Order: sequence, then structure tokens, then C-alpha cells
Amino acid sequence: MDGLELLDRAQRIRPETRGVLITAYGSPEVERKVRQLAGVYLPKPFHLGDIIQLIERLLKEPRLPSRAECAAASRAGNRRGDSRHRRTKDSASDRGGV
Repeated sequence: MDGLELLDRAQRIRPETRGVLITAYGSPEVERKVRQLAGVYLPKPFHLGDIIQLIERLLKEPRLPSRAECAAASRAGNRRGDSRHRRTKDSASDRGGV
């Protein structure tokens, strides 16, 4: 398995995953694929300062919520009651329904 395959599998399991692919065998095609997979491409050789700046930038970027976080937010919204459901119930009772 190469880095592109690993990044692809990680994305399928956890779509919010970001990755950094560091390679000495890069090409514009590889760079395009990495970017499609929400990754960052860093060709070798690079300076230590390059990787430090990259990590700092990635840590500042907003993170996508995980599936678990989305599910929890959805459940919390359902417990509070969705206003669309309340209107539907109110409308039904106005018409003499339940």
C-alpha cells in the first residue's frame, strides 16, 4: 500500500481526516490526487522550516466535524424538538386532527 492508498482508505473511514503526503517520487498527477483526498503534498527534499510551517497552518485550519460529532449534534437537535415537527403537530390539531 502506498501513501495515496492509505489516504484514500482513511478518508473512506473518517471523511474528516487530513493527511500530509511526503514523497521523493512526486508528480503533478500525484499532487492532484493528494489534494482531491483532502491531503497536503510535500515533495522531497524540503527544509525543516517548511514542515513546521505546514503543521502550524494545518493546526490553525478549521477541522471538519467527525461523523460521531455530526450524529451527536443531530440527536441533540431531535431532543430539543425540531420546529418543523411542532408546526406539523400544531397544524394537525388546528384541523381537528391529533
